[in-house]
Amino acid sequence: MSSEVYIGDSATLSFLQLIRMIVDNVAGPSPFTLDPRRHRIVENTISLPQNIRHTHLLPDRQTANVLVDAYFTNVSSILADGDHL
Repeated sequence: MSSEVYIGDSATLSFLQLIRMIVDNVAGPSPFTLDPRRHRIVENTISLPQNIRHTHLLPDRQTANVLVDAYFTNVSSILADGDHL
């Protein structure tokens, strides 16, 4: 198996299944790889009070730049070759 895996378009469930397959290939069957609930991920639902108004405000430019830099720093650490960014 290749040591490089592209995960950019993977949904959470499919990424977790990929990890289970890798673990199964390396370590064999286990409660983690054979979990009967392995094909389900339950999303936590929340409800906001009726009087909450969504503002959809963007952060200021400096905050946005810091957030974007932090994103690319963290994402490039999981990619084999960060030059693709």
